[in-house]
Amino acid sequence: YYLKTHQQYFHDIDLSLAQLNRCLVSGGEAVIVVQDSYYKDVRNDVPTIVSEMCTALGWSLVKRVDFPVTRNLVGINGRAKKYLDARSAVEAVLHFRK
Repeated sequence: YYLKTHQQYFHDIDLSLAQLNRCLVSGGEAVIVVQDSYYKDVRNDVPTIVSEMCTALGWSLVKRVDFPVTRNLVGINGRAKKYLDARSAVEAVLHFRK
């Protein structure tokens, strides 16, 4: 169950980036804001994964700025709150040029 959802999540990101790539002119710029996530207790560095996906499309990373996140969706799940102290989420602003 979890693996299928996890795979679908990254597949959907890939489809979205492909659409952006189709619409973005050569030399155009895109700014994407993404937040890392957790699969069970394993951190997914989503900003790095998205950067690698964009690089595979031929985009260049101009700049990445990270911000600590104090509130995220994991706080909604009462059972997950016990892990919050060990988890520190990061939101990243990614600036690319095609």
